[in-house]
Order: sequence, then structure tokens, then C-alpha cells
Amino acid sequence: MKLVSFSKSKAIRTLAAMAALALSVAAAEANPTATITSKNNWTTMAVYSSPSGCAATVTPPFANILSGQPPVINSAKGSFPSSFSCSIQYTSGTKYCRFVVSRLSTVNPITGTVTWNYPQVVVTTGGSASCPYVFTSVSDTGAVVTGTNGAFSVTLTDQ
Repeated sequence: MKLVSFSKSKAIRTLAAMAALALSVAAAEANPTATITSKNNWTTMAVYSSPSGCAATVTPPFANILSGQPPVINSAKGSFPSSFSCSIQYTSGTKYCRFVVSRLSTVNPITGTVTWNYPQVVVTTGGSASCPYVFTSVSDTGAVVTGTNGAFSVTLTDQ
């Protein structure tokens, strides 16, 4: 039986190099961006309400949408390089639509490959509300090079 020599200092240097690579890869990954279009098909105002919030900078901020108003387009840049999350709720009387929009990525610390998962929307409804959504564009699916930002667009409808 042949014994394999183990160098503690070499193992520590290797682990340190891998950790540095993982950190540099994560730093090279750009914060995800989303274009969120909100439509109000209710006959009354859709009130932007609690619980709502984003781990993102949203421009312009989400707000109430008048009945008959054209769709409102918001741009959002995630607060973290590997994930995006936004909870958006609109209410009208007893009706409400809560959309939780998210996207995650993982980074392979060895190859530096970023893998963006497909974005998701989880919908909770109340009253007689119907709350459809549709992704209008999704970039950076699957394994991509570093520096990608996982951009996507989604339209949320209160009806």
C-alpha cells in the first residue's frame, strides 16, 4: 500500500486560491435587472399595498394604478449579484394580486461559469381576482460567462 503524502500548507494554499477565485467570480457577476410591467384591468384603482417590497432599486417606485391607465413600466436592479426578488401586491376592495418575482443564479467556483435559473413568479390571489403574468423576455439562461446580469422582463396583470 502506497501512502500519499499530505502537505498541510499546500492544501491551505489550494483552498485559499479556490476561495479567491469564487469571490472574484461572484464580484464579476452583475446584479440582475428586471423590467416589470404592471397592468390594471380592474374597474377600480389598483392600490399598491403591503406586503410589498424588493431587494432591488426600482425606478420609478411602484405606485397605485388607475383604472384604464396604460400599463406602468418599472425598471429594477437587484441588490445582490446572484439573485433578484420582488414582492408586488395590488388591492382593490376585497380583491388582491400578490406577485413574488424572483431569479437565482449559481457560480461554479472551479470554472467560473454562471448558471441563471429561469425566473419565477409565485401568485397569491384574494377575492375574485385573477392575476396572470407572462415573461416577455429572458436572457442568460443556462450556463453563461461571468459578468452577465440575468436580465428579464415580465408583465403582471390585475383582472
